[in-house]
Amino acid sequence: MKSEVDLMKFIKTKNKKLKYIKLIFIYLAMLLFIIKNNNLKISAISSINIEKTKKSKDIDKKTNKTKTEKTTSKSFILNLHRNKATEDEIIKKYYNLSQEEISSMIINDKLFKNMKLGETQEEKDKINKIEKNIKNKEEQYVRNYISVPTKENKNKPIVIINPGHGFEDPGAIEKDSTGKKIEEKILNAKISSILVKYLLQKNFEVYLVFDLKYAGINLPKENKSLHILFDNRPPIKGNGEKKRMADASAFCIKNIIKKLKENNKDAKIASVCIHHNTTFKNDPSKPCGLIAFYSVGPTTSSNFEKNSKTLCEKFLKNCKNIYKPPNGRDVSRLATNDWVVCGFGSNNEKKEKKFDDEAAVLLELGFMCNKEELKNMLNSKKNKEMAKAMTKSLCEYFNISI
Repeated sequence: MKSEVDLMKFIKTKNKKLKYIKLIFIYLAMLLFIIKNNNLKISAISSINIEKTKKSKDIDKKTNKTKTEKTTSKSFILNLHRNKATEDEIIKKYYNLSQEEISSMIINDKLFKNMKLGETQEEKDKINKIEKNIKNKEEQYVRNYISVPTKENKNKPIVIINPGHGFEDPGAIEKDSTGKKIEEKILNAKISSILVKYLLQKNFEVYLVFDLKYAGINLPKENKSLHILFDNRPPIKGNGEKKRMADASAFCIKNIIKKLKENNKDAKIASVCIHHNTTFKNDPSKPCGLIAFYSVGPTTSSNFEKNSKTLCEKFLKNCKNIYKPPNGRDVSRLATNDWVVCGFGSNNEKKEKKFDDEAAVLLELGFMCNKEELKNMLNSKKNKEMAKAMTKSLCEYFNISI
C-alpha cells in the first residue's frame, strides 16, 4: 500500500510533459522487470532441461555399457538373427569382432550363462547350430597350421605347455605396488619358459604351443627335445583387412595330441595350460592360491577324466603354498569345467576313446589382484620354486625319479 502511495506522489505534477515522461519511465521500469524475471525463469528451465539431458545421456551411456558388458555369444547371434541376418552374415560379423570383444564375450558366457533371452525353441536351435559352425570353422582353420615332428623320442613322456593368452591378447591386467601395469600373458610366458627348461633337464619331450618372443624370452631351440609349434598364432580371417587371432587354448591342444598319437600310438602325453587368476571386482578378502581345473565334459572318457584329476591333485599338493601370502584368503582347490582345452572330445557326439591315456589340465597360478601374491609372481626366485614344484608333479605323474 505504501509503495502505491509513493508511486502516486511520484507521478503527481502540474507539468503535463513531465508527467508523461514519468509514466514512460515507470512503464519501461516495469517492462524491464518483467523481462528480467522471464529470463530467470527461462534460464532456470534451461538448466533443468540441460541437467535432464545430461542425466538421460548418462543413463543411455550406462545402459549401453551394461548391454555391452552383458553381451554373450548367444545374445550376439540372437540379435543378428532377429534382425534378419543370414547364417553366413552372422559368422562373418563374428569373425570381424576384435580380440577384446571376443575375450569379453567369453567371460560373459560364463558370468551370464543362465541369462534369459526369451528365445523360442526354434531360435535356440538356430543359435546352437551357428555356434557349432563357428567353432568347427575355426578348429579346421587352426588344424591346417599344425605340424608335429615325426621322429620324436618315443621312449620319452610328452608334455605340452600352453601359456595362456599372448601376442595381441594380454589376458588379465593388474597394477603392481608402483602403479605399473602387469599383463597376465607376460607372467604366463615367464613361468612357462622356466618350466620348459626344468622339464628338458628331466628328459621330457616338450611341445611349446607358441614362441615366447612376445615376452622377450629366448628358448634353447637347438634342443632336439623342444618343439615350438607356432611362431605366431594362426589368424582367423574376417572381411576386408580385419583379422582375429585364433584362441590356442580352444583349438590347438586336441589336434596336437591327435597328430602325436598318429605318429606314436603308445605315447604318454599330458597337456598343461598355464594362467594367472584375478577377480572381476576388488575383493576385500584378498583371495590367493592355486586352482587346478580338469574336465568333466559329457563326452570325455572316464579314464581321461581320472588321469586329469590325478595330475591336478599332484599340482595342488606340490604348488599351492608357493604363492600364498601371509594375509590372503586361500581358495586353493580342485575344480571342474567343460572347456575344450581340458576336455578333448567335448564338442563331439561320441566319446574320444583315443584320449583314454592322456591328461589335460588348466592351472591358475595365484591371484594377480592380490598385491602380495602379485609381488611373488614378479619374483624370479618364487617363479623358479613354482616351476620346480610343477616339474615334480609331472615327474610323479609319469613315475619318473625326481
